[in-house]
Amino acid sequence: YSESTFFSYYTKKFIVNENSPYYSTDENGILFNKDKTIIVRYPKNEEITDYTVPQGVKEIAPNAFSYSNITSVTFPEGLEKIGFSAFEGCKIYNLKFPSTLKEIDSFAFDNAKMKAVVIPASVEKIGTYVFNCDYIVIMNPDCVIEGLPYNSLIIGYDGSTAEKYCSEKEMAFATLGSVNGENHQHIYFPTIITP
Repeated sequence: YSESTFFSYYTKKFIVNENSPYYSTDENGILFNKDKTIIVRYPKNEEITDYTVPQGVKEIAPNAFSYSNITSVTFPEGLEKIGFSAFEGCKIYNLKFPSTLKEIDSFAFDNAKMKAVVIPASVEKIGTYVFNCDYIVIMNPDCVIEGLPYNSLIIGYDGSTAEKYCSEKEMAFATLGSVNGENHQHIYFPTIITP
């Protein structure tokens, strides 16, 4: 499927023939691939604003929730990838990522309403401008970083790719100390849930 195949602001519910070899839906009309390991598209549904991604989902497809009415999302352990613009424009205020997450693609949470976010050590790659928030904590010292917003304070370990990125781009960086625990700093944000 193409990223734009199911992209519509007016869809209230997806209905799929149960014999479809490619797609399936759940009781809320959310579109999945056949084996329900990928959320393909979340319909613009006024009634559902808090969503728990089902156990077994490994990927959230590009644009899957973009500009929907989602204000809260819970991710399961086992989720590995969040696609391009997956939650762009959603009014999400708090996030907690699972320890299995490996990749967050570009613009995944752009224009969301978070003040701060903690990216767990399992994340190996962060796309361009994934978040637009005040504080971004990157727990993986070797995370591949394609782009970070200039107006954010980036927080990571000494010698990390986050520190190098910020140094090259002349961006604000705060340290968590060294990876091995020496001079380790504890940072607390009362507005977010940390992993």
